[in-house]
Parts: sequence; structure tokens; C-alpha cells
Amino acid sequence: MFKTSYTIFWLTVMLSPFSAQAVLLDRIVAVVNDDVITLSELESLENAMLKTASPLSSEDRGLSKQETVLKNLIDKKIQLQKAKELGIETSKATIEKTIEGMMEKNNISEETLREKVTAEGFTWRDYKREIGEQLTLTSLVNQEVRSRIVLLPEDLERYYRENQEQFVLEKKKHVRRIFLSLPESATAGDADALRSKAEVLRTDLLAGADFKELAIRSSDGPEAKEGGDLGYFAEGELMTELDRAVSAMKAGDISPVIEHKGGFTLLKVEEIKETETVPFDEAKEKIQETIYQEKLGARYEAWIKELREKAFVEIKL
Repeated sequence: MFKTSYTIFWLTVMLSPFSAQAVLLDRIVAVVNDDVITLSELESLENAMLKTASPLSSEDRGLSKQETVLKNLIDKKIQLQKAKELGIETSKATIEKTIEGMMEKNNISEETLREKVTAEGFTWRDYKREIGEQLTLTSLVNQEVRSRIVLLPEDLERYYRENQEQFVLEKKKHVRRIFLSLPESATAGDADALRSKAEVLRTDLLAGADFKELAIRSSDGPEAKEGGDLGYFAEGELMTELDRAVSAMKAGDISPVIEHKGGFTLLKVEEIKETETVPFDEAKEKIQETIYQEKLGARYEAWIKELREKAFVEIKL
């Protein structure tokens, strides 16, 4: 995703209509080449952005909300003008198909969507025009930015060498648990009885009882039906009392009875995965996506900056 608030906002929040209705004698707040931005258009988008709480890019921090919205609108106008210059447009059929797809994905009917659009103060025509513009902008960015990004094999290999820490898997232990829950209203006698039960279970385990079977029969934990399987944990990922016990355990060990808030626990370490480095071939896909996103953001920023510099913009706000 691009690193500008404009892109984040316009390309991710497609179910809300953002274009403004024409208002007679509306005030012009900016001129962008041969197009204008009106006060009603600015206020409409500002209200929509307040509802979505869209994040700001680093270059927008320090600007007021209205200044940010105006900047986004200017960028949009510039890009739509560029699309027109290049002959990029979206057909009515594509707009209809896109809206149908969004309704299906969000499991809503056209009637419901129309009601939502109307409730926001817009017409169905406004909404369809906005969808068309967003599709046009996507096609423009695909042609002018995405299609020009090239990833070379040496780029991936260099990233792998220079960021080895990202591909190191920490030592992890496969842990199972038997948890005996102590009610908040329990008395000291109740706690002693439960502790004794836990000690009996531990004695059975040390004598060779199957941990998974005992967990299924005796544990109160949500993972009981899976034989008490908690999964794999690196040091520091479990609650303090359990982490302290596990850190000293080897594969096959059974922990002492661990008392903690809420009850008593027995742990078993099934196996230990030692620290290892993910091979390049396994990390390649993740590296490719990471580099692609970095190049995409940088190229988009350079491209939109060039469009801004070539455009005539006069702000009257």
C-alpha cells in the first residue's frame, strides 16, 4: 500500500461515497490546472475522513485536517487529469460489476447500499461516479507506477544478507498444560485439596501416565480437548510463573505443580526447536513482497511529486 494518506484513504474505503454534490454559487477553494475544488467538495471529504479516522502519512503530520484533505483532493484532481491525458477511463459495465462484487463481499443488497449512500447525503449517481474515479486511479497507478517496478535476483539476495536478524527463528519449546481452575470464592481448604489433586496427577505422570490423556480427562483449560497442547513458545512468551518453569525444562520433562492466580498448572515440554536461520529459498517470497512494497512506495512518492511540480495549483482557501 502506498505511503500517502491520499492513497490509503481513497483506495481502501470504497464503500463510502466521497464526491461532493454540486452546490449553486459554491465557493472555489483551489484551482488545479483547468479544474476547481469547491468548499462543499472539501467539507464533504473532510467529514468522510473524520468518520473513517484514516491515518496520516509522515509528510501530512503537522498539517490541519482541512489542509490534509485539500492536499488529497488536489492530488486526486492531478491524477484524474493525467488519466484523461493518457486515455485511461473506466467503463460503466466495470463500475457496475465492481459495485456488485462489493455488495456480494459485504453481504448487502443494492437496496441497503442505496439507503446507506442516501443516509450519507449523496446520490446513487455520486456514488457510482466516485467508484469509477477510484477504478480509474487504480488503473493509472498500475500503468505508471506498478508496471515499472523491477525486482532483480541480486536485490533479494542482498536484502537477505543485510537483514539476517529477520530470518532467525528463536529457540522454542512445545508445551502441554494441565490446568486445575480454582474458583474466586474458594476457601483455603479448597485450594489445599486442589493442590493435592495436582500433586497426584504429577505423580501419575512421573510414573508414566500419558499427559495428553490426563489433560483431556482432568484439565480445565480451553486446550484440554487437544491434550493440553498450548503450542510453541520462545522464552518470555508465557506468563511469568509458567515461563520460569519452562525455561529450566528439557524435552520430556514434567514441571512441578505451579501455583498462580486462578489455580494450579502442570506442564510438559514435548520437544525443543533450537535457534535456526530460515534458508533463502524459504524466505524468498516474503523478501520479494517486502522489497516490492518499499519500491512501490518510493516510486509512487516520486511520481506524484513530479505530477504536482508540473501542475498549476492555486489555493484560495
